[in-house]
Amino acid sequence: MSNFRFEVWPTEQKVITQHFGARPGYYAQFGLPGHEGLDFAAPPDSRVFCVAPGVVRRVLTDGGPYGVNVRVAHPDGYETIYAHLKQANVTEGQELRAGDVVGLAGMTGNTDGPHLHLTLKNHNGAQSGYPNNIVDPTPFIRHLLDPNRDEAQYIRDTVPDGTVLQPGVEFAQTWFMRNSGTTTWGMGYALRLVSGDALGAPPQVTVPPAPPNAEVPVSVSFRTPTTPGRHRSTWRLADPEGNLFGPPVWVEVVVPDASVTTPTTPTGPLVQRRGNEFFVNGQPFRFIGVNMRGLLHYGRRQSDPLRFSRLEHRASQLEAAQNMGARVVRFFVPDRDASADEIEQRFREVVELVKSRFPQLYLLPAFTNLYGDVPFHVPGDEGFYTPPPSGGGSLLNREFYAEGYRRNYLPLVQRIVSAFRGEPAIFAWEIGNELKLDRGNLGDPNDPNPRLFINFNLAAAAAIKQIDPHHLVTTGMKSTHHAWLHTAELQEALYASPNIDFITIHSYEGIYDQEGDRRVYEDVAVA
Repeated sequence: MSNFRFEVWPTEQKVITQHFGARPGYYAQFGLPGHEGLDFAAPPDSRVFCVAPGVVRRVLTDGGPYGVNVRVAHPDGYETIYAHLKQANVTEGQELRAGDVVGLAGMTGNTDGPHLHLTLKNHNGAQSGYPNNIVDPTPFIRHLLDPNRDEAQYIRDTVPDGTVLQPGVEFAQTWFMRNSGTTTWGMGYALRLVSGDALGAPPQVTVPPAPPNAEVPVSVSFRTPTTPGRHRSTWRLADPEGNLFGPPVWVEVVVPDASVTTPTTPTGPLVQRRGNEFFVNGQPFRFIGVNMRGLLHYGRRQSDPLRFSRLEHRASQLEAAQNMGARVVRFFVPDRDASADEIEQRFREVVELVKSRFPQLYLLPAFTNLYGDVPFHVPGDEGFYTPPPSGGGSLLNREFYAEGYRRNYLPLVQRIVSAFRGEPAIFAWEIGNELKLDRGNLGDPNDPNPRLFINFNLAAAAAIKQIDPHHLVTTGMKSTHHAWLHTAELQEALYASPNIDFITIHSYEGIYDQEGDRRVYEDVAVA
């Protein structure tokens, strides 16, 4: 017998607008005995949640009557379909927890207005009279309407899956959970280890008190094992009687094999971080740096801003930097008019130039740029630059930070990091220049944009570290306040990640915004 059931409500509003089997006369024209799913109230752009753990089977942007829809495969042959979406926020093959956002509600396909249509299938048998293995979702969601129930929704965590950590390292994973039930979590409620490796943690930890709808952090201290490989520790919430509820949450880390020597092992001294200092060869490393944003593309572009540059300007500029005492040179990796092959080749040319003629210099590559008025962003990402609501030039938009970065940005990052992992001429990898995502609604304390931005950075940093655990990683943000991360809790959610090694602060001394420029100094305490 299957234990499958919906673990979270699929929409922000807990309202069913049309039940399974409703309006049989209307649906007869489609060969159905009645409505083949459940409809839920879902205003445009509201979030749609995955109801149970699973894997994205398909993402359809033109799914006929269902419009934009996401199909998620669950254990025991079940499948859920989330239809009429405005946009999908997941990719095929992606593993989902209950409560993960699958997309934003809309009214694509055959619909008279915005809502979520959810279809449930069971590939082991269909509901009588319904085709394509369709079954009634009502029994699987009914318990979520119980007036006295324990439920939980996973929101996010601080250590992304696949984080690379050395053997014997202590670290903490924090899961942010929302009490989506009707009871208050109080004395006796705990987070329990249910499967996998304990990773040095106790069998359970106490959960902070939480009334319904409250969001709380639940932290567990771990230690990485000495055995190389991928290690997962899975946990669930439990009530005082020991009954498990809510979705499983886990931490998954990769311990590298220190005995294996590969061509990616660094062949020279790398910059390392110890506490609040940089070190090279065991000695403190303090430096002056210069910003040469178009260094890779000197002599290659036929349009502004490098139209009149020549290839030999690379060497002359690096020589000037070295003569002034600089040790670090920062530049942008991409060029919107260059292919990935061209970008990698230009990167290699600069690395070889530095190693052969300027061995005292380190390179700090930035993988994209917030601003659309210069060409140094990933090819294909032009559509992700739009003017913000407050006006001004085009900036990377919400669609990019939601899932768009997976299309062009992440593949380029993975390619460049793979090609130059362990390269001693590189100081650190920078996720992007002055990246931020403006708040969507200043009056909404639960505005999802800050979380979306944080999750992007965590995912990018984890992807880099998984390929190249040798180099440091920084966000490249101007400041936490510039990125609307105004609270200590939001800052901690970003910088508690073991994959982010240091903070960047850009101060313009009141040239643009005196209040904003003063606030960058508050990040010193964060650092």
